[in-house]
Amino acid sequence: MKDKYRKISNIISTLDFDKLLRGFKTYQFAFFTDDKAIVADQVIDKPNSFVANSAAEFEGEMIATYIYDFIPDNDEIAVSKVVHEMLHAHQFSNPNFFDSLVGHDEKNGMLYEYSTQSVTMKYEEVKHLINAYTTKKKEEFDLFLSIRAHREKLFPKELHYEKVTETIEGMATFVELKALIQLNDELYVEKINELIAELEDKRNYFSVRELSYSVGALIIIVMEELGVNFNKALTGEGLLSDLCEFEKQEVNIKSYNEIKSLVKETDYLNKEKVDAFLKQNPKEVPFDNILGYNPMGATHFENKVLIKYLLIIEHNDQKQTLNGDFCLIIDSDDQWKTIYMNS
Repeated sequence: MKDKYRKISNIISTLDFDKLLRGFKTYQFAFFTDDKAIVADQVIDKPNSFVANSAAEFEGEMIATYIYDFIPDNDEIAVSKVVHEMLHAHQFSNPNFFDSLVGHDEKNGMLYEYSTQSVTMKYEEVKHLINAYTTKKKEEFDLFLSIRAHREKLFPKELHYEKVTETIEGMATFVELKALIQLNDELYVEKINELIAELEDKRNYFSVRELSYSVGALIIIVMEELGVNFNKALTGEGLLSDLCEFEKQEVNIKSYNEIKSLVKETDYLNKEKVDAFLKQNPKEVPFDNILGYNPMGATHFENKVLIKYLLIIEHNDQKQTLNGDFCLIIDSDDQWKTIYMNS
């Protein structure tokens, strides 16, 4: 672990962080396992605050944290991923950053409405964002923002969730890509092509949190090309796409039989996953509050949500970090009612 840490640290020292994002700087980072961590080239017992690839407070400062077993083999890719988490440390170190995140709740991502209408509109919207990137035409970006404004009236909770996730994770994905430009041009081209391919695949529109990483990064790339100041998103002056002035365009939303089929297929598969989980006779977990969880790869069907790997709860005034697979049951007021766990 120490050898990998030193190698990644040495490469990071070659980066010009201000070229990644104005005002960005190097932050301390940690690799960790179930019981050990390495920070500042020192191996220590893993702090309780190190729970995910993210940012955490350590000795009074925000630092980037990364699960050692998940570090990519390619050192340049590994550096870009650590830089991604350093951007979160940068965001969370700025108290003003949270000003524009008021009302954000990961639960809105869990309960996101994947209807034929919502998915079709989002797919059409992102098509124009891709066109804005490839053609560098402001009219295409205006079409993207026009469809988004229309969609926001129909699905306000969904849009707010997307815009916050784009601002937090899209910005981190953007600097991740920018780091690759400094390290390996060919690798950057490969990754940006993968990002576009992901956004062109309709199947990816049923995992909105993951999709928002790429959408947010591409929004910033287009904003940068068009000369729009996106740094305001770091100082709480607005969510990314809200910072863009645009000329409202008349929008025409196409219909896709494939999306209709995917909505039905996804609903069926989610039901199958939930039923399979509950057939394993999971144990009920007593809790008073849910403090956090891994939102990646969540599965939602009716009033049940499956999540993987991590759940942080409060019970009898004690914070508990649980590892396993979970099914969260929601009541009629969209409040967490019951937790089941398969370890």
